[in-house]
This record gives sequence, C-alpha cells and structure tokens, in this order.
Amino acid sequence: TPYDTLAAAVAASSAGQTIYVFKGDGTSTGYNAGVTLKNTQKLLGQGVNLVIDSTTLVTGSAGDRPLLRNATGTAVTLATGNEVAGIQIQNSLQGLGATTQGGTVSIHDMVFMNITNEDIDLLTQSGTVTIANSTISGVGSASILVDGGDAAITLNGVTLTNTGFPAVQIQNRTGGSLQFLTGTIVQTNAEAVQVTNSAGTYRFDNVTQTGTGTGINISSSAAANFTFNTLSVNNAGTNGSMNLTNAGLVSVAGTSSLTNTAGPAISASNTTFGTSGGGGSAVFNSVSSSNSPSTGISLSSTS
Repeated sequence: TPYDTLAAAVAASSAGQTIYVFKGDGTSTGYNAGVTLKNTQKLLGQGVNLVIDSTTLVTGSAGDRPLLRNATGTAVTLATGNEVAGIQIQNSLQGLGATTQGGTVSIHDMVFMNITNEDIDLLTQSGTVTIANSTISGVGSASILVDGGDAAITLNGVTLTNTGFPAVQIQNRTGGSLQFLTGTIVQTNAEAVQVTNSAGTYRFDNVTQTGTGTGINISSSAAANFTFNTLSVNNAGTNGSMNLTNAGLVSVAGTSSLTNTAGPAISASNTTFGTSGGGGSAVFNSVSSSNSPSTGISLSSTS
C-alpha cells in the first residue's frame, strides 16, 4: 500500500513489516516528521534493493536515497531488532536513536549529515548492533554516542568525520564491546575517541586526529580493554595526544604516531599497556612533544 508520508506508513504498519521509502522529489517533503519503528521492522530506502521472499521488487541505487529529517527531534527512533538502510538523514535535531532496546540491529548504507545533536545515539542498548557501509559527518555533538548498556557493536566500512566534538563518545558501559574495523575516523579539534566510566572490549582501526583537543581520552575505565591499530594524532592539546587515566588495558599497533605541539604526547596513569590475553604493548612509529607546559611523556603507575 503506498502512502504519501512516511509517518502515515509507519502508523499503519505492524511489527515485523518492511517499510520501503522511495526518493520522491529529492527533498524531505513527506519525510520530515520523525518516526518511531516497531519491533523487528525494516525501514529501507531506495538506496538499497527491496527484496521480499528472495525476489527483488525494486533495484535501489546509492544516488536514490530518500532524504529524512526532523528539525525538532529524532529522525528515526529504533525499537528492538530493526534494520535501517538506504536512507540519508540530514538537518535533524538527532539522527537515529535507541533507548533500552535489544535484539539484532542492522544499520547500513546510510548517510548522516548536518545533525545538530548525535548522528547515532544508543542508550542502555543490549543485543548486537552492526553499522556498515555508511558515511557519518558530525557537526553539533558527538557523531556516535554510546551511553550505558552492554551491546556488542561493530562498525565496518564506516567513514566518520567530526569537527569540534568527540567522534565516538562512550560512557557508563557495564560491558559488551565496540569494534571500529574497516573504515576511518577523521577528527578535528576534539577527541577522536572519548571513553569514561566503562567496562568492555574496544577496538579502533584507522583513527586520525588533528587540531586542538585531546586525540584519545580514556578515564575511569579500569575494567576495559582497548586496542588501537593505525592511530595518528597530530594536535596541539594541553592534555595530551593520548590521555589515559585508569584506562584498563591499552594496546597500540600498526602504523601509529603521536605528535603534540602544545602538550604531552602521552599522559598515562594507573593504566596497563598490553592485552587481556597477556603480551601486547604500545608500539608507536614516532612520538613527539614540544612546547608542553609539563612533560613530553608522563607515565605514572603504568606497566
């Protein structure tokens, strides 16, 4: 059944159904009210194929993603076990959000642009979350905020850029994991990765931070395990390129370097360099600090 607005389609839908959104006129007309999905629904845009019972009914194209927005709230609010794909979310107060949900969530082939608050906001999430083949550009807040919960979160093929706010902000996690694998994080003038008061296992590949601010900032996370592969921080931050306080286990590998022209390259306390399985280390190709008000490298109660 066709509907003129996305809100009408979602209102008429039931749990487990698929809602397919066409590009329309290329604007957000009819797609600008924000929607809340029901459990196990799929919200698919024309940026991906519509496949029902192994039959392709519509062949999608990345250039035909419909444009969703909600200037006063969240563009798409998740329930349990949703799939959201093939859509561009733009000029919204918040992009995609979930609170105390679970199941298997899949977000892929998406574009997030010009979002005032978080592009993706996961609060007390459990289950598994996969984010793949998407572009996320943060401008007004953290690009990805994970607050609480113990979900297993995996990002593959994600290009994430942010200026002025943390690219990935993690806080109050009781466990679980977050793995940023293929793809890139490019951050300017704020933390590329900020973690506070969290347990769990975390991996970040291909992270670049420049400008002011702290490149990697981890605190109060003694029960966590962090791995960084191919990390490049070239900044002017008084708190350090890499600031680790009660940061649990930290391992650095790949082609990694730290350069700070206004503070320490590494400031670490009550932190272990290694992995939960033993071994591991923090190996950098280069570490450089200049004009630091304190020390170039500060290690206190580390091993």
